Amino acid sequence: MSRKHRNRRRQPFRCFTFSPETVKLLQQAMKLFAQSLSRAEEQSEKLVFAREVIQQVNEKLDAMWTSVGVMCLTRFDYNEKIVIAAAIQLYMLELMAVSVSPQREKELKRCQQLMRFALDSEREPER
Repeated sequence: MSRKHRNRRRQPFRCFTFSPETVKLLQQAMKLFAQSLSRAEEQSEKLVFAREVIQQVNEKLDAMWTSVGVMCLTRFDYNEKIVIAAAIQLYMLELMAVSVSPQREKELKRCQQLMRFALDSEREPER
């Protein structure tokens, strides 16, 4: 086996299991993120692309929400994960403005789990 092939060993399959609570939280975060983008005055190509990716993520989340209780495998690509991370960061900022409560702490914990999922770059193929 050449050196090139030895260094490219496959990583074990890793996945993130979305609960109904994390799907709902992510839907709320995506809504907040979409609202912030709608206030942008400039209509650049990047903004148009971001809106398209938001739509893709929302469609996947809707499919996950309607299939609760049924095995639903969904894959998010690199761009979708970046948008998810940005949406969660914005949502976390909103949560930080709320007074401390057990519900807020639960949501922050879920946000951190979603951030780890979204920023997990090890699963991305080499380019």
